[in-house]
Amino acid sequence: MSETCQYCAIDERVLRLMVPVCELPHTRVYLYRENTFPGRCVVVWKEHVRKLTELTPQQRRDLMDDVGLVADTVTELYHPDKLNYLILGDESPHFHVHVVPKYKGTPQWGKMFEMMPEPSQFMASEEEYAAAAERLRTALLKKQGN
Repeated sequence: MSETCQYCAIDERVLRLMVPVCELPHTRVYLYRENTFPGRCVVVWKEHVRKLTELTPQQRRDLMDDVGLVADTVTELYHPDKLNYLILGDESPHFHVHVVPKYKGTPQWGKMFEMMPEPSQFMASEEEYAAAAERLRTALLKKQGN
């Protein structure tokens, strides 16, 4: 584990940008605070790996099972027209996947989404973030049990 890795430390660098939702079998799920794309999640591999090629074939399938569960749940709760998935990693030393709901007729439709679009949109309070994370957590864990 890297001591400087924000996803291993789960420190203020993560919590400033995201709200913890829950742990799935192989990943941790976070709700992104920037709310231009309501329901945007980040699915983080639990163990410290930097890139997809460091996962075994079975781990890749496990990862996609968790990403698929998040995608199904976000679709159920937020009804996007499309979900975008993004794997970058230039600035993060820990493998993660963004799951981003997109809607026709919005300025971001038809474009790659921006990490922090201008102007940025945020919820009004920590209580709103907590409620959104709880709603997502409840739905994810219910789906996981099925």
